[in-house]
Amino acid sequence: FFCSEAQHFFLMKPENYLAIFCIIIGAIATYYAGVAIQVGAGYSAKVVCSGTFTANRNFDIVVDEEVGFTKAIYTITKNQNSVSVTSLFGLIDRVANYNPVRNSCTLAAPGEDKTIWDTVPKQSPPVVSSSNDNNWPNGDDNAFVASHPSINKKELDKLMDAAFHEPVLSEASIFRRTKALLVLYDGKIIAERYSAGISSSTPLLGWSMTKSLLSLLVGSRIQEEKLSLNQNNLLLEWSNDHRKEITIDQLLRASSGLEFKETNDVFSDTSRMLFLSNGTVEYASQRPLVHNPDTVWSYSSGTTNILSQILRDSFDDDSQYWNYPNQFYSKIGIKSLVMDTDNTGTFIGSSFSYATGRDWARIGLFAQQKGNWMGQQILPKSWFDYALTPTPTAPLGQYGAQWWLNAGSKDDSSKRYFPSLPSDAFFALGYQGQSISVIPSKNVVVVRLGATSPPDAWNLEGFLNYLLQHVITA
Repeated sequence: FFCSEAQHFFLMKPENYLAIFCIIIGAIATYYAGVAIQVGAGYSAKVVCSGTFTANRNFDIVVDEEVGFTKAIYTITKNQNSVSVTSLFGLIDRVANYNPVRNSCTLAAPGEDKTIWDTVPKQSPPVVSSSNDNNWPNGDDNAFVASHPSINKKELDKLMDAAFHEPVLSEASIFRRTKALLVLYDGKIIAERYSAGISSSTPLLGWSMTKSLLSLLVGSRIQEEKLSLNQNNLLLEWSNDHRKEITIDQLLRASSGLEFKETNDVFSDTSRMLFLSNGTVEYASQRPLVHNPDTVWSYSSGTTNILSQILRDSFDDDSQYWNYPNQFYSKIGIKSLVMDTDNTGTFIGSSFSYATGRDWARIGLFAQQKGNWMGQQILPKSWFDYALTPTPTAPLGQYGAQWWLNAGSKDDSSKRYFPSLPSDAFFALGYQGQSISVIPSKNVVVVRLGATSPPDAWNLEGFLNYLLQHVITA
């Protein structure tokens, strides 16, 4: 029977072959188009929900800046406590729900309109500690220094103007869109500016700067002896294969050996994990081992979210876990921080946190001071020594434990991530040009937040180099 059927196939007319080929290609194209539209709808629902509700920004402006030209294929609707996105012909619907108790948005699974927060009883706002000290950096009083003998104010103003200047290329979809920019010298703010509709009280998305936040939380749990760097056998689903050998250290350093396609295109593992899956950890933990652990460095949002689950597992109950970021960061004066969860309740440690420009600056100061805050050692200095030590397999020594580094070669600047910057500089970096830049040798911290597209419409290295060469005269 098989032979006769095969013979019949090979005796078909050429036009029949073409028809079958077209059907196969059409099916493949339909599948990938469906994935792209689903990812785009999920992305739009999530970022517009957070931008509108968490950041309390104008809905139309958020849609225009965050969704861009792709809004033409979606109908995006602001509801009482949610944002819904419907594709052309109504084929795909995605919803992100706002939780006013947590000031946080959660993307519902494809085809669903409810999230885990619709099932969690007796929710209470995250508890944060308060300080009677209203002076910077615990508070906002006396944060700004109008002049400093080591600062060329004229050059600083020129640099700030340039950072907010919009290239005359909007027709080509080139946007700098700097939303917030703060420059700190000697622990004080010497320059601070926001775009229209943004203020010092607006929480702004950090994207992958969230990874550095999560690293500090993991460090805190290690300090509390609830986790350890060499801990393995991390997930039940890894217990019967070589993934059980992966350690927390290797996850922190993006050298786990797990397969993960880290790009921003709609078909990448990153996009599927964030905007197609019901749970980020469920997706990331299923990636196969393609290298022996600790042999290859490969930047990965997936491993960061696995760390977030491991952090969750270190607590006796979820309420302690959900409150932990605010409990920890309030020790350094941060009150605006919002860390979003996925639909299973695990923090999306790779990508979704919000804070005001000044609170992002406090993160930079805390890291610059290696865990010391107002004379109190909140995290051991040894944790920062560890986190800022280059991962051996990173080719330019450009990555530590969820922090970007400029270590490379002290003698050969061409072998650094940013060749024109000092080798002690380190960074929290995120999509669309988010950055916390810390340069200890120059006593400088810079925070930049925006919605830049494409990435090279904002030149972080150029900005920092000009700052060091022309603004800071010490």
